[in-house]
Parts: sequence; structure tokens; C-alpha cells
Amino acid sequence: MFTHVKNFYKQNKILAILLSVTFVLILTTGIIFKQYWLKLLPLFISLIIMALSAKVNRYSFLLGSFNSLLYCYYYFSEGLMSNLLYAILVSFPLQLISFFTWHRKSKGSITELKKMTPLQLVIGITAILAGWATLFTTVSLINGASYSLLDSITTTLGITITILSMLRFSEYALLQIINGMITIFMHVSIFFDGKPENITYIIFSVYSFICVIMALVRMHKTHRHIIANRVDKQ
Repeated sequence: MFTHVKNFYKQNKILAILLSVTFVLILTTGIIFKQYWLKLLPLFISLIIMALSAKVNRYSFLLGSFNSLLYCYYYFSEGLMSNLLYAILVSFPLQLISFFTWHRKSKGSITELKKMTPLQLVIGITAILAGWATLFTTVSLINGASYSLLDSITTTLGITITILSMLRFSEYALLQIINGMITIFMHVSIFFDGKPENITYIIFSVYSFICVIMALVRMHKTHRHIIANRVDKQ
């Protein structure tokens, strides 16, 4: 175990330092602002998940699948009802499926991803807009549901990202960046709504956003490498 951690640090110094600093910040602010441990636990696990995601590693889905259930307490306590249902009904089962679909198309640690066609993009955008409108209307009608707009947007994007990643479409990473920015804004809104302990989620969201950018850069490099190998073989 220690050897794996040591090797990861040597091969990914920037990412390892980022993870370590974020861990300390979350732990420190969690203690200062008395964040409940059930809200902190999934964040600590997600630090590892996002580090794996930054490396476009399929094991991020396996760990993320089960960790999504740990977020349920946070979503419920903050009134993020659509995120709660998404974690249970979508994120948990589909991330588990994603791990196996990526595993079948992997060579070592590299998984070959696909690009969406123009028609698929049009259908996808239409489905996202229709899904968001339906979800926003439904969530707004739930008594006591807070942050309905941000809740429904992040959930719709989350569902789309989960489905695209399960199908190995690389566009999921771009949507993760958009979703990351909105998620940061949502947690900041909760923070200023009289819940200073939510700073732990703001810190993690910034870390997650950086990891997503790193994943997108790695995907681009991997795609160029795959194309170059195909050209060399011709």
C-alpha cells in the first residue's frame, strides 16, 4: 500500500501536492466550523476519486459508485432533493456499469474513448434541456426543497455526464467543467445562506474543478497519442 502511494507521488507530484493541501484545508476548516463527520467522510474519499479521474483512470468509477451513497446525507440535509435521487438511482448503478464498460476497452491504464457525431450532439443537447425543464418543475413543487434551480441544473448535468462516461464519450469531461463551475457557485450560495461549515464543500469543489481540467488535458494528449500510433501502423 505504502509503495503504491509513494509511486503515485513520484509520478504525479503536482496532483499529489494538490490532494494533500486540499485534505489539510478540508480537515482544518471542518474542525473549525464543526462540520458533521458524515458530511466530511465522502469528501475525503472523493479526494482520491478525483485524483484517479484526473488520470482518466477507470477505478474512479468503481470507488465513486459506492461513495455516491455516502453523499446522500449531505444532499438530504441541505434540501438538494434531485441530487439525492440522482446519487441513489443514477450515480451509484451507472458508475458501477461504467467501470466494467471502460475495463473492456482498456489497455493497461488507458481507455479508448469515442467522439460524439453532430447528430448525437444535437439530440444530446435537446435531451439535456428537456430533462432540466422537467426536473426543475418537479423539484420546485417539492415542499421544502431549496436551491431548486442550481439543484436541478447540477443534477441534469450529473446524469448526462454519468451516461456519457458510461458510453465512453469524451465529451463528458467538457460537461464536467461546466458542472464544476455551477457546483462551486451552488456551494458558495449555501455558505452565504448562514452555513459557514459548507466551506469544506467549496474547497473540495475547487479541487475537483482543477482535477477535471487535468483530466481533459490528459484525454487530449492520449487521443493524439492513439491517432499517432494508428498513422505509424498504416
